[in-house]
Formats: sequence, C-alpha cells, structure tokens
Amino acid sequence: MSVLKHHPYRYLFYSGIVNGIGDRFSQVAVLTLVLHITGSGLAVGAVLGIRILPFLLLSPLGGKLADRLNKKYLLIATDLLRIPFALSFLFVQSKEDLWIVFAGVIALSCGEAFYLPVRKSTIAAMAEESILMKVNGMEQLILGIVLIGGSITGGGRRFSIW
Repeated sequence: MSVLKHHPYRYLFYSGIVNGIGDRFSQVAVLTLVLHITGSGLAVGAVLGIRILPFLLLSPLGGKLADRLNKKYLLIATDLLRIPFALSFLFVQSKEDLWIVFAGVIALSCGEAFYLPVRKSTIAAMAEESILMKVNGMEQLILGIVLIGGSITGGGRRFSIW
C-alpha cells in the first residue's frame, strides 16, 4: 500500500474502484431489470451477449488513441459521456422500453471497451519498473473490490427502484 501514499498511481487506483463499482452495479442492476420486466433468461442472455461486440471493435481504438492523446482526459471524457446512458435505465418501465436497455448497454459497453485499454496504458506509462509488481497487485485488488462491491450494491433489494 506504500505505492498509494506518494505515487500518482493512487489517483488512478481510487478512480478505478469508483469506475469499476459503477460498471458492475450497472450490469447487475440492468440484468435484474431485464429479468424482472421480461421474466426471460433469453433476454438476460441477449443483454450479456451484446456487451461483447464493443470490446472486439473499440478496444484497439482505445489503445491507439491512448498513444496519441492525453490519457487523463480520455479517461475523464469516457466516464462523463457514459453518464446519460447509465441514467437512461431509469426510464425503463415495461417491455416496450427494452430498446432503451439495449441501447444503453451497448453505449456503456462501448465506453468500457474504450476505457480499459486507455487505463492499462496509463498504468504502463506512469509506473516505474521498480514498483510495477506492486501496481499489478493493486490492480488485482481493484478487481476483487469491484466485483464484490458492484455486485452487492447492484443486486441489493434496498437499492432497487422497480
């Protein structure tokens, strides 16, 4: 944890936790919403399936842009652009509104597919070789925190608006 005290990586670490928990929260909450509205496992599977395509298409683009543009601003812009799509799920009330879910999931997945390679290239650019193993360990810690924190909060009944 000494890396987090005086190294610029600490900001990326904490932002990764917030970003990741938000992503996982959204995923679990959206899947719960789709299951609640449709009662269909096929619909839930379709939502999960459409998340993959943006990663295949946009991850290489995110990596290329990260080499050419300011990584910090790319990360911030990607998160800010995803906000309206994350909020769009609040307007889903019935099966007729499922197009909002699919459009929102695609948009959020595009943002995440773009964000992740930019984030990884940021780590490589800022972490000296002497602390790279510690930073990689911290990244695994983020993954655990995100998976647990995002899943619990996204699936909790007390947070549900439905």
